[in-house]
Order: sequence, then C-alpha cells, then structure tokens
Amino acid sequence: MKKPSKAKARWQNFVRFTGVFILKNGFRLIWMPKVRYESKEARDLLKTKEPLVIISNHCYWYDPLIFYVISPTSKISVVAAKEVLEGFKGGLLRGLGCIPVDRTTMDLVCLRECAARVREGDRVGIFPEGMMSFEEDMLPFKAGVSLISSQTGAKVVPVYLSGDYRLFGHLQVMVGDAVDLSNCFSTPATAAEIAKGTDVLYDRMCALKEKLFAAMTEKQRNGVENFRTKFSKNRASVIEEQHKEAVTK
Repeated sequence: MKKPSKAKARWQNFVRFTGVFILKNGFRLIWMPKVRYESKEARDLLKTKEPLVIISNHCYWYDPLIFYVISPTSKISVVAAKEVLEGFKGGLLRGLGCIPVDRTTMDLVCLRECAARVREGDRVGIFPEGMMSFEEDMLPFKAGVSLISSQTGAKVVPVYLSGDYRLFGHLQVMVGDAVDLSNCFSTPATAAEIAKGTDVLYDRMCALKEKLFAAMTEKQRNGVENFRTKFSKNRASVIEEQHKEAVTK
C-alpha cells in the first residue's frame, strides 16, 4: 500500500483526531456510558500506546463508537461492513480510519489490512460475531480476530456492552483484562490453533458478560430486556419490509 505524502498524512491525522474527538464526546453526552474495568491493569493498558485488538459484542447501530470512548488514542481502526462505508456517510467513516469488510465471506483483504495497521501501531476494533444480535446469547465468533492475533502477536481486549440505549440511559460497559493468545499458536498457526484461540475469546467474553450483569442493578437488567424485546420487533419489521421490496422489484 502506497504511503501518503507527509502533508496528506498530517491532514488525515487531523481529520481523524477531530472526528474521533467529536464522536466520542457526543456519545458520552447522549448515552452517558458507565464504563467498568475488570481490573486496574485493564484500565491502565488502554492508557498506553500499545497496539491492541479490541473486540465487543454488537447490540445496536452506535456500538462502534465505544471503541473510541474507552481508548484515549484516536488511532483506532474500526472494522465495518463495506456497504456502510459507501456514499457520503461512508466517506466520513473512512476518514476516521474504518476498514471495510465483506461479511459474506472470509475477507482476507480486510484481515491483512487489520494486521498491517496493528503492526503500524494502530488499534483495531472488531465485532467478532460479524453482525448485530439482540439475543441474550452471543452468536458464535468468527475466526478473524484469532488470525490477526496469530500474525501480529497483539493482545486482545474484550469489551461487553449492555443497556437499553435510551437517551441519557447510562449504557453499561465492562472492559476486560487483555487476552494474550501467543501460547495458542505455533509458527505458522494451524487451523486448529486459530479455532482454539477463537474459543478462548468467546469464553472470556461470556465470563465478562456475567461480571457485568452481576454489577448491574435489577432496574438496569430489566432495561436491557425491554430494549432487546423492542429492538427485536423493530428489526424484524425492517427485515420484512426489505424482503417485500426485494420481491416486488
């Protein structure tokens, strides 16, 4: 990949920093996330400049912003569906460093770009379920995160989100201790080792979910259930309308 000129790189960094600053503070103001940490080490790691892969469950449209909220650096590249990165809005998101992914296949181009950015010192934010899910149980994780970790040696920071996503609703966030998968892989890593790393990450996220729900009040847990029920109905309605439009065309 051809590197931009110094002047262009400075402009891109300025746009990225400004955009991230506006988005993360707007998100904090509107959803007022309550961020908890599994340990002091989990909090301190995010304050460093260490390149990381940050993963999260995916419940709602605005979840990608949490990657910017929990990390003080603007050098975060969030993986997003390629269709989201089209048009004017997509141009803005690409300016923030978003990486397009084809969710219908194992997108090796995307994975190589993620690994390259981690090697360059960036942090990469990924939703390993590969899509939004409003069910209580997470979807199975895709193998991409484990593959990136095997190629870069980067630690993986798990983040679990929950809440009802109402305005000023104090979205609940639990940041877990980093997972070092280096002991899972040989050189090069085998398919079985990549699968094992993926299972380790899934189990860690499930444990993090339990810790978050244990820390939440009964009112907050009820809010989560109400959100899931409402969003599930709305999402089903949207999918049905899209199907009808596709049939009539």
